[in-house]
Amino acid sequence: MVSKCLVLILLLLSLPSLAKVSEECESALKALFASSVSKSEASSFLKVQGDLTLHRMAWAYLKVQKSDQSAKLENVERTILTLLDEKYTSQDPEFKKARDAFEAQPLSRTALAEIGPYLKEVLSHEHGADAEAFILNASDLKLLHALSKFEKKSSHEGKFDSRMLARKSPEGMLNFAKLINSSYKTNSSATEDGLNVELKLQGLEKTIGNLQKKINDFIKDLSVPTQCNEAAECADADLAEMFNQNENIQNIFWDSLADKLESDDLLLDNLTFGELWLKTGTGAGSSSGPGIKKYNNALVTPGTEKKSNASGSKTKYTTTVIAGKTKVSHSSPVKEYYSSSTGYLIDDPIALIVKDDPRRKASSWKTFDPVYLGKMSDAIINDDKLFEINGQLYSRKTGKSVSSLEALKLLPPKKAAEFSLTLKSKDQKFISKQIASMVNGDKTFIYGTGLYDVNGKALNPGIVIAQEMSKKTGDKIPASRYSGMDQGYLIARADGLKNNKPHFKFKNEVFDSQTGRNLSSPFRKLASTEDVKINKERRVHYQNFSDKETIVNYHRDNPKKDGCQHYAIVDKANAEISVYTLSGARVFNQEVLVGVKVSDEKTKWTEYNDRNHQGSYTTGAGSFTIGQPKKGEYYSKNFSNNILQVEGQNVFAIHQVPNNLTSRYKAFGTGKPEDRRISQGCVNMKQSDLIALSKWIKPSCKMYVLPEEKNNKFVVKDGKIELVSVTPVANSQKYNYSQNGPTYKAININIHDPAGKTKDSVPFVKALEDEKSKLMKIFNLNNDDYNDLAAIAYGIMGNESNFGSSKKYWIKEHDQGDVIIAKSFKRLFNGQNPFDKSVTNTSRGFTQIKELPEGAWRKSYPEINKGTLGDPKNSAVSTIAYLVGAVRTLKSIAVQNAQDPRKVKITKENLVDYLGYIYQGRKGSLTSADDPANADFSTYVQKLRKNMSYIEISQKIE
Repeated sequence: MVSKCLVLILLLLSLPSLAKVSEECESALKALFASSVSKSEASSFLKVQGDLTLHRMAWAYLKVQKSDQSAKLENVERTILTLLDEKYTSQDPEFKKARDAFEAQPLSRTALAEIGPYLKEVLSHEHGADAEAFILNASDLKLLHALSKFEKKSSHEGKFDSRMLARKSPEGMLNFAKLINSSYKTNSSATEDGLNVELKLQGLEKTIGNLQKKINDFIKDLSVPTQCNEAAECADADLAEMFNQNENIQNIFWDSLADKLESDDLLLDNLTFGELWLKTGTGAGSSSGPGIKKYNNALVTPGTEKKSNASGSKTKYTTTVIAGKTKVSHSSPVKEYYSSSTGYLIDDPIALIVKDDPRRKASSWKTFDPVYLGKMSDAIINDDKLFEINGQLYSRKTGKSVSSLEALKLLPPKKAAEFSLTLKSKDQKFISKQIASMVNGDKTFIYGTGLYDVNGKALNPGIVIAQEMSKKTGDKIPASRYSGMDQGYLIARADGLKNNKPHFKFKNEVFDSQTGRNLSSPFRKLASTEDVKINKERRVHYQNFSDKETIVNYHRDNPKKDGCQHYAIVDKANAEISVYTLSGARVFNQEVLVGVKVSDEKTKWTEYNDRNHQGSYTTGAGSFTIGQPKKGEYYSKNFSNNILQVEGQNVFAIHQVPNNLTSRYKAFGTGKPEDRRISQGCVNMKQSDLIALSKWIKPSCKMYVLPEEKNNKFVVKDGKIELVSVTPVANSQKYNYSQNGPTYKAININIHDPAGKTKDSVPFVKALEDEKSKLMKIFNLNNDDYNDLAAIAYGIMGNESNFGSSKKYWIKEHDQGDVIIAKSFKRLFNGQNPFDKSVTNTSRGFTQIKELPEGAWRKSYPEINKGTLGDPKNSAVSTIAYLVGAVRTLKSIAVQNAQDPRKVKITKENLVDYLGYIYQGRKGSLTSADDPANADFSTYVQKLRKNMSYIEISQKIE
C-alpha cells in the first residue's frame, strides 16, 4: 500500500496544480500538529532541521565545486552567486532584487532566505530526482525564513546589527555560509587531491540520510488524519513519507509551529554559533564514548573513525565486587576516552592510576570495570579524595570502597560534626554525592536533574551562573539572561563555574565553563581574558596527563581558528605518527621509521662531507613547526621532493624512505615497533603515507615528537606547550628544550566580597597588579607562578591582619615597645634569656614579615624596610619576595618527599596549601613521615583558602 501511495504522491508532485491538499486535510493537519507537538519537541525538531539544512547546503556547495575545474575553492557566497548567474535566466525583478541584496550582505540570514527559493529551483533542475533527498526543500526555506525573522529585529535601515553577524557574539545566530567556509579550505593546492571532494560528498550523503531519519522518526509517530486519506491506496500511508514528498504539508507543519518557535527564544537557544557543525563519515547525533570520537571537521574521510570493538557494538561486562573493588571477568578494553567529569581526553586511565601511586602495578588493574577505572582516573585528574559510583563511595588513595562514616573522617573533626547535621536525605545516593562533594572541596554537586550546595540545598542554576560570572567579570550580570535556556545545560554550567572547572559536559558534548561554548564548535567563542582560578584548576588537571594527553587537550583548550587546523604527534616508542584536528579527533595514523637510539637528544650530523652524511641516530623530542618546502637536486634525487621541512632544524625532517634505501620498506608491517628503529634520526615514511600526511600537515602546522627519557616531559606554561626536564640537565643544548621566556600579561584583581575589601586591601591588590611586570623580571617568574603568589599574598594579609582591620595588628604596629616588653616577659617565664636579640626582631606590616629576604630586589625597591611595611604597596611587594624564597624551600622539600610515600606529596599545583606551613615556621610538619602535614586539618590553611575566595583574578589573553 505504502509504495502505491508513494508513487501517487510523486505523481502529484510532478503536477504542481494537483499537489495541494484539500482544505479538510489542511485543517486536520494544522490541528494535529498544533496539539501533538510540544514546545520542547518543536525545539528538538528545530535543532535537527538546522543540522539538515546546513548539510544540504554543504552538499550543494561541494557538488558545484566538484564540477568546477578551477584550482581555487571559492567560498559559499561566491559559489551561490556564480551558480545563479550561470543557471538562472529569469528576468523576474524579484529575483534581481533578492540577488542584489544577497551580494550586498551575503552573510545575512535574511538575504540567504530571500535567495533560497531561486537556489532551490536551480539545484532541482541541475541534479534531478535522484538527488531529491540532498537538495533544499520547503522545510529548509522555512528554517531560513525563521532565522531571517529573528534577524530582522536587529535591522536598521536595511542593515543588520553587527552582533547578529559576529562569530564571537553570544547573540550571533547560526550562519550557514560562515560555518561551511570554516569547515572547508578556501585555498587549495593545484592538484585538488587533498580535498577528496567525492569522499566528503559520500560522507555528507550518509549524514543527511541519518538526519532525515531523525526527522522521519519525529513525524511518523503521528497518524495521518482520515481527512487526508482521499485515495484508497493512501489509507496505510506513513505521515513521514507524505511530509517528505509534499511541500504543502511541510508548510502547514511550519505554520502550525510558528507560535512555539517564537516563544522562549528557541531560535536563539538552539541555533547559535557553535551548536551545529558539519560532520562527514559519522552518523548524525552519534555520541562520544570510550574509543569513539565525534569528527567535527568536514575534511575527515569516511571510514577513519574508531569503533569500540571490531564489530562496532558495545561490549558487555559481567561485574563483581571483590575486596571492595569492582572487577570484570576479562581484560578491560578501556583506552582513549573522554573524562566524564572534566571532558579531557584520557589516553589510558590505567597508566594514569599507576602514575598516581608508583606502588601500583598496571597488570593488577586491567580486569577492573571500565566505569570504575573512568571514575578513579577522574578523581586523580581532579585531585579528589573520593569518587562515587551508584551511591557507593570509593577512596582514590586505596581504590577500595568506604562507608559514609569512614569518608567523614577525611574532614577535620569539628567540620565533620557540623557537616553531619546537614545529611538529612533518606536517599543514600544523594548522601554519597553530598559527602563526596564536601570532602573533595567542591561547592556544589549535581544529582538527578537538580543542582545542590554541599549542605543539600537546591539551587537555581541561572542565578548561580549570574552570580559567578558577575564575580569573575566584575560586571553585574542579571539572571534573566539565562531564562528559557535548557535546564540541563544551565545546571551543568553552574556546577562548572561554581567549582572553577574549565569544562562541563552536557548531552555527551564538552563545553567551556567560562564562555559556555561547545569545545568542538568551529565558532567557539574564546574569552579575551582568562579566569585565574579556572586556569589553576586546569593546571591541576594537566599535571597528571601523559605527554600525548597534554598535547591533545592543550589544543582542545586553545584552538587557533585562523591557523593550521591539524597537528601531528610522532610516538617514537610505538614508531607511529598521528594527525589530530584541533577538537581532538585523530584523522590519520601510520607507521614510521625513527632513530636507532632510545634518546631525546637533537637530531644532528655527526659527520658531514661530500663523501659521507652520518647522523646521530637520535630522533630529538620537542615541539616543532613545519616550514616552507625546499627545492633542489638533493631533495628530488633522494626523496622525490616528498619531504616536510622543520623550522629551525638543519637536519631533522619528515620524508619518504630515501630512494637509495628501499630495503627499509621491509621494516613496515612486522607488528614490532622496535623493527622500525633504523633511521639516522629523521622520521621516514612510505611514499604513499607521506603524500597522504602532506594533505593534512602543511607549512605552519605544529608537530610534536614525544620524549622517551623519563625526565623529559611536555608541560603547559603561561598558555604555551613546552618540552622541559623535571631534573637539572648538565648540557641542555643537546635537547630541543623550549626557550620561551615569560611574557607579561596584565591582571585585574576584583575583591567581590565586602569582608575582604578594606581601605588597606584595595591599595594592596592594586600594588599586586601594578608591580607584576617588574617583579616577574626580578624573580624570573612566569604569569602562572606570579598569579598564584599574588592570591596567596592577599590571603596572608587576611590571616595576619584581617586586611588591616585587626585590633591586635593595630596595637602591634603602633606600640612596638609594649610588644618587645611582652616578648621579654614571655621568654623570662619560660626560663629563657629575656634580652635575646630575637626579642627586638618583631613581625611588621599587613602580612607580619619578621625577616625581609635579601637579594637584588632590594635595589629595585630601596624605600622598603621593616619600618615602611605599614604601606600597602611595600607590604605587597615584600610578601611576594618572601613567598618566592618560600617556594624554593618547598620545592626542595618536595623532591625529598617524593622518595618516601609516607610523607606529604607536594606538587607545583598544591604549593598554596603548604606555603602556609613555611610562613608559620612549621617546616618540620612538611618533612615528617610519622605525622605528615595535612592542609585540610590546618586551621591556618583553611582560613587562607577562605580569604583567597574573596577575590577573582582575571588575566588578559594576548
